[in-house]
Amino acid sequence: MQKKIIIFIALLFIVSSSWLFYVNQQETNPNKNKNWWSLSFQDPQSNNLAFIIENYSQETNFHWQLLKDNQVITQGELEIAKGYSHQVSLNLSDFFTSSLTGKFILQVKTNSHQKEIYKNL
Repeated sequence: MQKKIIIFIALLFIVSSSWLFYVNQQETNPNKNKNWWSLSFQDPQSNNLAFIIENYSQETNFHWQLLKDNQVITQGELEIAKGYSHQVSLNLSDFFTSSLTGKFILQVKTNSHQKEIYKNL
């Protein structure tokens, strides 16, 4: 009788652990029933303003613009399919002849959302 109880508890533990691992894997999968996108600098510590958009939403069209002192420096359009990311490299020497200091604001818009990130150089 004790052997049956031990076997039952061991099987219950194995089945419940397997189920929990499966559920956890489904929840941490960014492509599975998710609807979000993220915006980040490629290297937040450097003076590089290259940025990455990761898309896990139904949106595919992204409009971005880089601002300094509320003036648009450059802008662009991107098309990113769900489950993909895109990196944009910016060469600021094309836009400035003086020093590259100050607060830079990067805005990215879709049809339904807008996100901003900032960097002080």
